[in-house]
Amino acid sequence: MKYNLNLINMKKIISLLSMIIFFGSCSKNDEETSNPIIGEWKLIKIEQNDGANNISITDYANQNIIYKFEANSNLNISSNNSAYNSGNYNYEYKSDYLSGLPSSGETKILLVVINNQKWSYEMESGKMKLGQSYVDGPNLYLEKK
Repeated sequence: MKYNLNLINMKKIISLLSMIIFFGSCSKNDEETSNPIIGEWKLIKIEQNDGANNISITDYANQNIIYKFEANSNLNISSNNSAYNSGNYNYEYKSDYLSGLPSSGETKILLVVINNQKWSYEMESGKMKLGQSYVDGPNLYLEKK
């Protein structure tokens, strides 16, 4: 009988240790791998379509305008630009419907929502593109620092 109690206690201890090791191996880095925009990004250019297919480009490559996306959903923009003034903003990276509600044939896409403004998210040649061209808005091109 004593042997069975020791075996049962040993199984409980092993189960407990396994759970501690499993949950202890989870880290803050899990959020960073699921959110690829976390980090510092340098604004390279902004393209603006005027609605008549005339595209103007504002080149920011020689300026040091940094968009710092933090894991706590805070975005800090270092300098004024034609899209945002410098300061802190709330942001969210998610997969959602661009329209806000699913419509016939619409699929979810990757979005970055900055202060309730939706930006489509794409990676092109190692650069992040945040786009509002779907409403004749600007497209922001950023490069990871």
